[in-house]
Amino acid sequence: MRGLIAPASKETRIPKSIYEGIQTINRNLVCMLELQINAYWATRPSHFVLLNAQKLRDTQHMMQQILLSLVHALYEGNPQPVFCQYGKN
Repeated sequence: MRGLIAPASKETRIPKSIYEGIQTINRNLVCMLELQINAYWATRPSHFVLLNAQKLRDTQHMMQQILLSLVHALYEGNPQPVFCQYGKN
């Protein structure tokens, strides 16, 4: 996917940093999900810990919202909502 960043950036005029950020989030998300799946079924206690981890669920929901806003910004060709969302932190 890295090879598609430059052409996509030129075509949409969205900065490369946005695409690189999306790539990083996707990679981290896949790694995190893999680790969670392994931990979820590793032992019975870890299974219940992950079931009851409210902060973990909140973080997953936040990441989902960020990814959806990135998708929408890319679809619309307007990175401004993404910049605004990251500016809130």
